[in-house]
Amino acid sequence: MMEQEYLHICEMEVYVSAAYYKESLFLKRDSWMLSMAPVMTLNVPDVMACSQLCLLQRENDIKCTAFNWLAGMGQCQLFHVDPNNATVLSSLVVHAGCSFVMDKN
Repeated sequence: MMEQEYLHICEMEVYVSAAYYKESLFLKRDSWMLSMAPVMTLNVPDVMACSQLCLLQRENDIKCTAFNWLAGMGQCQLFHVDPNNATVLSSLVVHAGCSFVMDKN
């Protein structure tokens, strides 16, 4: 059975005339990685920075819905996948030192 954790991120931006609030819930699976080709790969210091990068890329051309965090390399691999597509889960492989994280919103 896959070990799972949740990363809960809460963002708030306050403007003079309005406020913006968004909550994101990510499902984290340690020792698993998505074996598909990422749309972007960057080096970041930790898994929270990787999740923030994923969220920030949603405002750009990349609609990030999942990522691999390779802790030993400090590497963040971003993906645009449909979390409800069975191909995503069938593309998961066991990989020590990696965490697969997918948006559950």
